[in-house]
Amino acid sequence: MEFLIVRSLSSILEAGLWTYFIISIAKIISKEDIHFSKKQIAIFFILLVALFEVGCLTRGIFTFFNLMVIYPTVFLLSVFLLKLNIIQSISIIVTNIITLIITELISAFTTMSIFRIDSNNLLGDWIFTTIALVIQYALFFAIVKIVNMISKNKTNFKDLFESINTKTIITVLSILALCICC
Repeated sequence: MEFLIVRSLSSILEAGLWTYFIISIAKIISKEDIHFSKKQIAIFFILLVALFEVGCLTRGIFTFFNLMVIYPTVFLLSVFLLKLNIIQSISIIVTNIITLIITELISAFTTMSIFRIDSNNLLGDWIFTTIALVIQYALFFAIVKIVNMISKNKTNFKDLFESINTKTIITVLSILALCICC
């Protein structure tokens, strides 16, 4: 029973992060100022939750569910529901895949470094897997917040780069060094 509750909450969290990320990326890559209705966002979110739940239930049977079902469905939803063109939808999917790959690698290597375990222990023990997922969702959420900040200040994007100073660069490099060295 606890497993179902955790999986449901995980699907809701993942769908929420994906929705937030996709909407923010769509606002950045669109040439005109684009606004989505609450109904569009809610339908997109509900369909993603349903897809992630089906993916969790069929994970043992169909291992490539994300690649074969979820990404094409997200592509179709972004074209028909969010009314984005094909190039924008493909850009969103590719950006999402790259971001998830990077956050998953960073979280897996960080967890393995902190607990001094190998990949078999990481995947075999649900505690280590949960810790890696928490790190991955936290990283993904941080990236989503940055993307959302950029999308809200799209016109001030140049000012964002001008406001980066030495202290910001040192802080980011220190955090990356801690993740790599641990």
